[in-house]
Parts: sequence; structure tokens; C-alpha cells
Amino acid sequence: MIKSLLIVAFCAGVILPPAVFAQETKTIQLRIAEGKTILATVDDRGPFPAEDARVKIEVAGILVRFREDRKEPQLVWNFSFRTKASQLVSGVKVDDVTEDPVAGLVSDGRPTLKENLWSGTAQPVPISKDTIPWLYDSKPMIKVFRFTVQYQDGSQAVLHQLAWYPASFKETVRAHADKLRVGG
Repeated sequence: MIKSLLIVAFCAGVILPPAVFAQETKTIQLRIAEGKTILATVDDRGPFPAEDARVKIEVAGILVRFREDRKEPQLVWNFSFRTKASQLVSGVKVDDVTEDPVAGLVSDGRPTLKENLWSGTAQPVPISKDTIPWLYDSKPMIKVFRFTVQYQDGSQAVLHQLAWYPASFKETVRAHADKLRVGG
């Protein structure tokens, strides 16, 4: 049996009134896999959602779940985007392009959109120092995910979404995984 116990997602699509958080936005330049460089908009709260004229990223985050049959906590990457109009989407790929080598996480050749929203998850990864080393160091981590959205008219959108994981977040995930291992 698999049960999800904790959902932790850095939701890119949260809209707050500007007066609530008057933060200075910055455009940062990041070097990513394949020798490429991207620009991204951030403020003190984190990255902004990537978007173009047809699509806006909603979630690039993490789901932590537990497999009772193996007594194993797992990390699952969780993604979603919303089309801005009724678009005929024919394929979706999400890759981790933080560094080389590029890691393919989701490949959906038959995407289903509900109310213009697509979502997908990657294969689960056991939570351990060997399988997810960045989760066990004390530094904050910025991940970069490349969303490639294919449309039925033959065009495509390629968006890069940042996800920021501070050291305190990583510590919380590790503690939760440890608690699950001992049956807590």
C-alpha cells in the first residue's frame, strides 16, 4: 500500500496582493545543463512562475510518500501548468536541467487537461543519501526544470521553472522521512 503523508510543493502560481509583499524583483542569470544559460525572475520569496503567451507553470514541487510494503519513504517530483486558452496539447516533457546530465522526469505522450490544467509526476525515488545527495547537504538548492509543451499544430513552448529548496526545507523532508522509517 502506498499512502501520501506530506505534500510539499513550491507552487509557482500563488497570487498575493502586491501591497502584502512589496518585494524587489530581480532577474538572475543561471548556468544550466548542456552549457546553456537562462534568465529567471525572483524575489525574496522565491522564483516567479515561468510563462509565455499560451502556458503558465503552476507547480514544480515535491510530494513525499510512504510505501508500507517496503517501509520506504519516497520523493516524487510533482508538476503542473495551466494553458491560458483552450490549447490542443499533444505532448509534455519535464526534464531536470539543473546540471549535466539532463534527467528526464515526465514524458506524457497523451496529456489530459482538466479545466486547462495539466499535471504529472515523476517516478518515485527512495529518500536516502545515496539516491538524493543534495537533500542531505546543508546548502540551499535551486533546481531548474524544463517544460516542453507540444501543441497539435506542431508548435511548442519551452519554459524553464526554478524551484528553491532552502536548507530548512531539506531538513524537514529528511526528518519526516526518518519518522516514516520508524513508523511515526
